[in-house]
Amino acid sequence: MSEAVIRPIDLERDCALLADLFNESEPAWPGGFTDGIPLTEAEIRDWMRDERTLVTLVAEADGRLVGFCSFLEGTPWPSGQYGSGYLDLLNVHPDYHGNSIGRRLLQATIEYSVKQGWVYQTLGTWSANYKAVPAYKRTGHFWRPDSSVWMQNYIPGALQMPIAMPFFERHDWYRSYVRTIEQHQDDERWEGLKVYREHWEADGEALTIWIDREANAPCAVETDQVLVAAIPEDIEPLQGTSVRMNWRVTNKTDHAIHVYVNATGADGLSVDHREAFTVPGGLSVDHAATVQVTDKAPHAKPDGTAPSVRSVITLDHNEVELFSGLRARKPLSIDTDPENVSLSPGVPTAITLQVHSELPEGVRATCYLQPPAGVTLDRDTLPVSLEGGGHAALPLVVTAAAGGVLVIPVRLVPEREGLEPVREELTLFCVAPGTVASRLSGEDARIETDALRYEVSARLGQLTVTHKGSESTPLKVRPSLGPPYYPGDFDRRHFQLRLEASDGRVTVCLEAEPEHYADTLMRLSYTICANDLVTAEASLQNLGGETFSGLVSLDVSWQDSQARDIILPLKEGTVRAPLSEYPRSWTDAPRDPSEYAEPWAATELRGHVAAMAWDRGTASLRFTSGEGACRSEQVDLARGERTDPLRCAFWVGRGDWKIAREMLMRWAGIAQPGSEDRELTTRPVVRATPGWPVVATLDDHLDVDVTVDSVSIRPMHGTLYVRGTGGLHAEPAEAPILRLQRDNRQVVPVRLSVPERCGGYQGEARLELQAMTSVTPFGVLRLGRRGEVSVDSETRAGRPVWKISNGESTFAVGEDFGPSLISWLWRGQEQVVSPFPEPAPFAWSYPYYHGVQFRLWLDDDAEACGNLVDERFAAQPVAVQSGGLNWLGLRLTARPERKELHDLSVEIDYLTLPYSPVLKGVLRVTNLRATRQQALVGGSAQLSLGADMRELHLRGEQYAHQPMVWGNTQRGRTWGILHHPESGAALLGVSPQRRLDLSDQGRYGRSLSLRETMRLPGGAVRELELYMVRCDDLAMAQSLRSLALL
Repeated sequence: MSEAVIRPIDLERDCALLADLFNESEPAWPGGFTDGIPLTEAEIRDWMRDERTLVTLVAEADGRLVGFCSFLEGTPWPSGQYGSGYLDLLNVHPDYHGNSIGRRLLQATIEYSVKQGWVYQTLGTWSANYKAVPAYKRTGHFWRPDSSVWMQNYIPGALQMPIAMPFFERHDWYRSYVRTIEQHQDDERWEGLKVYREHWEADGEALTIWIDREANAPCAVETDQVLVAAIPEDIEPLQGTSVRMNWRVTNKTDHAIHVYVNATGADGLSVDHREAFTVPGGLSVDHAATVQVTDKAPHAKPDGTAPSVRSVITLDHNEVELFSGLRARKPLSIDTDPENVSLSPGVPTAITLQVHSELPEGVRATCYLQPPAGVTLDRDTLPVSLEGGGHAALPLVVTAAAGGVLVIPVRLVPEREGLEPVREELTLFCVAPGTVASRLSGEDARIETDALRYEVSARLGQLTVTHKGSESTPLKVRPSLGPPYYPGDFDRRHFQLRLEASDGRVTVCLEAEPEHYADTLMRLSYTICANDLVTAEASLQNLGGETFSGLVSLDVSWQDSQARDIILPLKEGTVRAPLSEYPRSWTDAPRDPSEYAEPWAATELRGHVAAMAWDRGTASLRFTSGEGACRSEQVDLARGERTDPLRCAFWVGRGDWKIAREMLMRWAGIAQPGSEDRELTTRPVVRATPGWPVVATLDDHLDVDVTVDSVSIRPMHGTLYVRGTGGLHAEPAEAPILRLQRDNRQVVPVRLSVPERCGGYQGEARLELQAMTSVTPFGVLRLGRRGEVSVDSETRAGRPVWKISNGESTFAVGEDFGPSLISWLWRGQEQVVSPFPEPAPFAWSYPYYHGVQFRLWLDDDAEACGNLVDERFAAQPVAVQSGGLNWLGLRLTARPERKELHDLSVEIDYLTLPYSPVLKGVLRVTNLRATRQQALVGGSAQLSLGADMRELHLRGEQYAHQPMVWGNTQRGRTWGILHHPESGAALLGVSPQRRLDLSDQGRYGRSLSLRETMRLPGGAVRELELYMVRCDDLAMAQSLRSLALL
């Protein structure tokens, strides 16, 4: 290979080559780098645009890019340390491993840190990275103990230390660096300090620098001429105590060194020590002073490092700056379990006060509580005895009379002299259902409903949502600007917060100036309602600076993403998938909001849902395994202008995505007419389907196209298997699937062989791919065979009757008797109960027409037979295409004469198929007005099955009734079965609209009925359907229940 050239990236010519580099680097990363979704030139361009790097370097060799390195300033992870470098990503082509390309890229980042004046830089990797970790350690990185794996490099600071510069002027730092390379954490102790030791040797010279891990800075330096060190006697002192600080100077020369020490403290460490002394040649001298550790000294600073003593030590005319980190401990401290106390008004609640001691010996103390008005405690004085370094739990029962935020002063008074009392405040949120409580404390706001806790932080402007019962945090939201987005404009900014409260809601208003856009102002608000609906709004105003070009984003993260499912309502169907599987990248799910059927997304975990919605101001979306983002359109914001607010809503609660969807669709102002009638279903990411859940046929063979599709852009390969049961067979039974991905659906023709016997047969299309498997069940309903259906009119008992014959059943309809189906001869045996030609009483009702009758009532007080019995109907044969079949039979049409019903048109269809045991009844109502009307409709089917309806049993989902005296009705079912156990005969009734009632009239028998209130806008047409199937046995009836899906 040719010598690799390290240079800054050139986006105009490097993006395509970078896509090749990362796609070809897949084998070098555990689990791959691209998640099976090859990167494109456009995606590389977006990626590079989205990152705010100090420098992005590439390595070029043999006409291709063989290495990549992006280097940033600091990072908020893991502890928000800035003023340092961060190696964001390092990648070398697998074919070029072992050629020092990675090492050269690392060395280049160190040079950039030196140019910036940074004294250290960091990177993250993984513990089994056996190729990279040794390379990192050889270039000065240390594996921070108790991390997996955070690495820190202090070479940039060493190269800038005046005392070390002479050595590096004579020797290359990399070639002279001496290190034992081991694949484990670097946990060294020196003089009682936690250190990293850097050591160089060359041409008989040596240099050693000890880095204090707690201070992230040097604490000692040794050259061939001198050793100078700042060593505290205790690196974890107690607050309120003092620590001896020792400065050691070892003179290795033969002449005296004049030393001047200037030591200062900060962050609760008090010392201001100045001292001059001389160290004779060949001697070592220690000088000491006392550092006071105040009661306010923290255990850690906001960036995670320890407060430190800064020592500037002048050796003759050369300065050495050293730092000594001290992590202060509280002698006694108090907290609560649970950490955040929430109450309900008037409900006694048990909590625990927890007392902790860092003292070396035992101590006795008394805890005093002063409850405010409206708060009662079971006790307000609690004695406590603690062992050295021990802990104590003090049970307490708290009751608050009314809702609100309450504060109880707590004072812990030790009995030992010299120990100061500990004062804390116990904050209680008492929240009644339907209310919101809030408090602004320092830089944070806390809001609670009866179920959730919301915390808004000035840092990042972040909203955190927590379930109060489980303390899980399903959702976080924060704003960002870009591109570039990372590191973010608010990572080092703190927002100003204020609260606005009104009935049933609290709004947290935030403002901050972005770091990288002068004279602009981000305005952000979170409005939290008592029903846990949250509205977030973000906008940017240009106060007078240069034109801002970019967009506003609201970024979302989900906790426990690997355990969650995501639900996305795409145009191809509402997709449900494990969040760890889909979307796998920012481009895996659609980014254009117009590709979504509805404007929301949801995740579910163990009976809880966390969901979000967006409005028309969202121009693009991004979803990936644990994160999401709603982004505004790109704007050029001139001086004085302000963007339109970017609005999103969030809802977290118990239940599933359907509950969240209903809440968020209301927020979005999207009406959901009739949604209660529509079954909300989901589809998997990959799917093989014949295009219908159920198909009906009269033929022995059925040709279907099985469509195999994916909503993921990840290309996948595998096999389609089509199987059937009960004599249903598929040819071919399996077929290969190649490169399945979004916008590349595939169609596999399949011939199904269907048994001759009428019934329902189950099949499945199983799709097995490398990363995903899906199974789609389908049903085939054999409802008859090819033949004729005749429709003829005749007169019976002086009444007009229409006869429908299909070769197996003969149906008779009384045109002016209800109208109703008065007879069903199945294989010569009567199946219905009818008093034709005259109505008869039934139970409490008269007149009653029995048989199969559709009805329309004026209101709930109308007679059971309905208000159509006296209307004149016109009858004619009809053919209707439905469910892929040509249904034949009779249509009865009327426009009621009655004034209240006159602006309705009523049609009743009785339909069947050749040689079929199926009767389909349809009631169709048309509103002839331009304005809305309402109609109460229904019907009943009273059948004997060749026996007596009083002998019939009634079955339904989780329902079974045998003959008995007492009546019962189960409403709103999809299916029901009348069964005569003695003969085995059964009749299945199916209502696709879930309007079937299972009616047990006690000693009068059992039947099926329908009832619905139709709401008809002007000109609207509504239908009520009922399928009835005469079955040989109960098993056949159960196999045909999927008629509801036809």
